[in-house]
Amino acid sequence: MRVLSCFSIIAHKICLDNPQHFVSLGLSTVFSAFISAAIGMAGTWWLGIGVITSMASFISWWQNDTLSLLLTCPLILIWYQKPKHLIDYRWLIEFSVCLLLALLTCQQLFFDHFNTSGLHAFAKPYLLLVYVIWSAVRCGRHATSLLLAVIAGHALLAQFYVANLNATLEAQQAIDAWSFLTVLIFIGLFLALLVNQHKKSEQELALLSFGMDHMKDAAYLINEKAELIYVNQQLCEALKYSKDDLLSLSVSDIDPIYPVSLWQENWHLLKEHQSIKFESVHRTREQQIFPVEISYNYFDYQGKGYNLALARDISDIKRNQQRERSRNRVLELLTEGATMRDVLDVIVRSVEQENRELRCSILLMANDGKHLLHGVAPSLPDFYNQVVHNLAIGPGKGACGTSAYTGKRTITENIQTSPDWEDFKELAQRASLASCWSEPIISQSGKILGTFAIYNHKPKIPSDAEIQLITGASHLASIAIERSQINEELQLATLVYQNTSEGMVITDADGKILNSNPAYTLLTGIPKDDIIGEHFCRLNPGYQNNPGYQAIWQELLESGQWQGELWNRRKNGEIYAEWLTINTVYDEDKQPHRRVALISDVSKLKESKELIWRQANFDPLTGLPNRRMFHERLQQEMKEANRSGKSLALLFIDLDHFKEVNDTLGHSMGDELLKEAAKRLSSSIRDTDTVSRLGGDEFTIILNKIDKPGCVERIAQNILSKLAEPFNLGIDTAYVTGSIGITVYPTDAKDQESLIKNADQAMYAAKEHGRNHFHFFTIAMQEVAQNRMRLANDLRRAMAEKQLMVVYQPIVELSTGQIHKAEALIRWQHPQRGLIDPGDFLPLAEDTGVMTPISHWVFNEAAMQVKHWQTSFNRPFQITLNLSSSQFRNNEDYYQTLAGFNC
Repeated sequence: MRVLSCFSIIAHKICLDNPQHFVSLGLSTVFSAFISAAIGMAGTWWLGIGVITSMASFISWWQNDTLSLLLTCPLILIWYQKPKHLIDYRWLIEFSVCLLLALLTCQQLFFDHFNTSGLHAFAKPYLLLVYVIWSAVRCGRHATSLLLAVIAGHALLAQFYVANLNATLEAQQAIDAWSFLTVLIFIGLFLALLVNQHKKSEQELALLSFGMDHMKDAAYLINEKAELIYVNQQLCEALKYSKDDLLSLSVSDIDPIYPVSLWQENWHLLKEHQSIKFESVHRTREQQIFPVEISYNYFDYQGKGYNLALARDISDIKRNQQRERSRNRVLELLTEGATMRDVLDVIVRSVEQENRELRCSILLMANDGKHLLHGVAPSLPDFYNQVVHNLAIGPGKGACGTSAYTGKRTITENIQTSPDWEDFKELAQRASLASCWSEPIISQSGKILGTFAIYNHKPKIPSDAEIQLITGASHLASIAIERSQINEELQLATLVYQNTSEGMVITDADGKILNSNPAYTLLTGIPKDDIIGEHFCRLNPGYQNNPGYQAIWQELLESGQWQGELWNRRKNGEIYAEWLTINTVYDEDKQPHRRVALISDVSKLKESKELIWRQANFDPLTGLPNRRMFHERLQQEMKEANRSGKSLALLFIDLDHFKEVNDTLGHSMGDELLKEAAKRLSSSIRDTDTVSRLGGDEFTIILNKIDKPGCVERIAQNILSKLAEPFNLGIDTAYVTGSIGITVYPTDAKDQESLIKNADQAMYAAKEHGRNHFHFFTIAMQEVAQNRMRLANDLRRAMAEKQLMVVYQPIVELSTGQIHKAEALIRWQHPQRGLIDPGDFLPLAEDTGVMTPISHWVFNEAAMQVKHWQTSFNRPFQITLNLSSSQFRNNEDYYQTLAGFNC
């Protein structure tokens, strides 16, 4: 039985490393020894070898088997895995001392040696327990099992060869000796395994803490009282606190949006939903606020609730959104005809709002082209703005003067050490300005319009993001300044027209034309003699007998003046836009005496407004409505659908394989293909429908007033057919197809955001069905998308939380039956979903970009495993890996990695 037990242990390669397994093993040992003793006694009796004399013989047999199995089985199980510290000389020295003392004690206790040395009084059995405990705590399970084997060996030798423990040994003494050794072995091994388990837990905890400290996101653990009980290094760096300082704070100290008074309400909500994702802000030690995206995750541990929070800095995302809003606001102001200073003030304040450490200034080029004039600088002191007003441009004239002179960006890291600031160092120091970066504002024709300067209160070189910021701001400023200059020119022209050259017509109180100036003849081509005596309505033939004219005349009678924009026709039939202003001149009795009409040709101004409006609302490449206009049109059509009670369909169209055209034929040919695709899409719909380009190769179509679903299907199929036709791009021909996602309002969604999301999901479903398809949105798509998003988020944490594992499929050589190879297979043990099939998460890993780190991890795990097997079996062994295509694209040098493992 003992031999069979030992061979079974070796064959299964079991390793004993925790006390729970040892207790189970001990109970199994007692039971096995009982069976062994019973079989042995019965066998000897049946063979006539021995005779069952008493129960004492059975107990003695059982005790010997129990003791031998209790020692040999753990010894084999423990030493099957080699100790990692055999080469640690400190461990060897300490264990050698412990072993030597135990040997001396065993010699005195079991063989009665050293009686004359005076050690007899101290060589008590409990000293062996002290040595065993010492070994268990300090030297580990391997040393303890070895020490126990030495002690047991001395005891057995003493039993068989020492006279006082030989045949004359009394039964009670034998039981006491057996009990002593059994208790000693059990206590020693149990304590050693308990210490080993504790150290292993500490190592795992240290590894987890290391991983948390080196993750990209900030992580912190919160209890029910909103107290921080764990923080990682990323959070410390983001908030500029030490770990000890953070652990003394609460959630409200770092997140001012959530005071303690709201925490309990949020806690109950989190406990109900288990996981919550939202946007908030964090506050640093210096009281700086920055936006974050937070994921709260609730769990229970030992009857207490905890919240693991993962926070990601989204400052860049918010910054880009703010820039987009600022740009749109500037374009709106230009469209509305706001003053130049108002527009420039919005640009400056948007930059300062993005980074509150910056101070901005815009200087405008004077008419002489040699001086800079103060434009806007809301955050700079007045005394500074007064000094730089009328600043001469040229070298050594500060950053702005130099930038305007050279037409290039000028960066001054430290004003106090820069030669360009020699005349302005004291002024800058007084204004608490330490560095300056100036960007020239250049018109489309290349003319210097002014400078855009950013100041900082400390010496600094701008980052790439700040360079991008100042470049974008200067471009917006150039648009505003050019537009303002156009307006100023038009206003000046209007002033001139009002006095001399503007078209002017004078009538009596009843509207009968009395006279006109030469500018009117030049403007309309109508000689003065042809209009004298005619009525006022002759100024605009289209308004004669028109209710609009009656309204103008009624307002003149009531208020004495009218102005507005009208469309008129010259004598040669040309249509033009004019701005007509009519004022009434009263006599001494305050009765209408004369009426003066001032006429301005505003065609160019209207064209300029139209151009700005088109730039803000239409795609410059295809001429289709852009994203902004698409949202407006969709909102209008949804309102119209509500009023009419009819449905509308939203189509999301993505060109399949368009990237290949760009990569092979170039972006210019790609642009030609997009323009041709836009024409084909426009020709496939009705005049009342809307085609838009959102960007890249993505288009949308709004089909309004849909009566039957079949109509949408016919249009979608027609679009697919037209897109599948060849595209002639110069000497080349390209072939692309389309994938269309379709959703219907109000059947699928009630709001714009959900409708767009549904169409996008349906479009991706069409791609998954082989492309060149259209697909209607279903509720199942939304559920699949949400499940995919949750699974993707879990996958990003799976490797850090050690949910991934590598299993090995042996490859057997049929001729010999030997195993020389194995295939490495990855598995994901999800904490909630259980074992997830690789076919469900590996494609997701490819799509989300986490396949490369997972592949690296699998490769390293397999390399370490094959190295271990080669060492253990002392023969070559191979492991087959399935590599991702992304690893080949990254040109990974796996031979060098394998060389590091000596594989």
